[in-house]
Amino acid sequence: MPNREPIWATTARSLARLTVAAAIVGLSTPRAAAAQAGGDGGWRLRFAPYVQALRIDGNWALGPVAAPADPRFGNAFCGLTVAGGIYLEGGKGRWSAIVDGALVRSGGVPEFVRPVTGAAQLSLSSSLLNLELLGTCRLGPQAGSGWLELLGGARYTAIAQVPSASGGATDRDAGLRKAWVDPLVGFRIGIAPHHRMRIVTRGDVGGFGVGADLTWGYSTALVFRLTRVVELGVEYRIVDVDYVDGESGASDSFVYDGTTHSLTPRLTLGL
Repeated sequence: MPNREPIWATTARSLARLTVAAAIVGLSTPRAAAAQAGGDGGWRLRFAPYVQALRIDGNWALGPVAAPADPRFGNAFCGLTVAGGIYLEGGKGRWSAIVDGALVRSGGVPEFVRPVTGAAQLSLSSSLLNLELLGTCRLGPQAGSGWLELLGGARYTAIAQVPSASGGATDRDAGLRKAWVDPLVGFRIGIAPHHRMRIVTRGDVGGFGVGADLTWGYSTALVFRLTRVVELGVEYRIVDVDYVDGESGASDSFVYDGTTHSLTPRLTLGL
């Protein structure tokens, strides 16, 4: 029986094809991008609270004890007590500033209980906070059906883990809390095949040993303008982080080597 392709892989492929198709169609709509991006005139402001469905592939390690955490898209909200965030973007002319914060929290539910090295079973009550502070600068004047922006800034990541053994006992003093900051650089491409629709693709890379050894991300969002101030969209995003604190395998070391795939419907209020 053939293996079924993961839903995140199917989603990524579909969004990539949609991006290419929109780029081709967008060549025939020269004024659409200016309407979508807000032009070069006054101030712009976008605000969007959101809820995510997500999947995490990778390992969380406390010293020599490691456990994978991989909630499925279909069961995400059974294993996550909180999975959401707030997106805020403001700017004028070719400059923009972005604040994007998201919190994921899991209890010691069956989806997060796995056999681990050095113990019969380990349940991890975990939380993951990501807060991005970014600035963007559009290259060239607003023209045609698309635009290109350079971006730079930082991502603050905080992880807390409280392990409990198979007997159910939990020692909060045995948990671990780590936080670090990663510099980020990247780009954002916008395509507007219609004055009420745009596709925005973003790529970034960072860490460089300042926080994580390496982190990279990619996202594609499809956005529809419902009214002058209300937009409805959906975004697929992948973020990979390779972070090591201490000597790998040592009793006081911490390792997070994970890839987060998220699918985010978003209702945006804009001015």
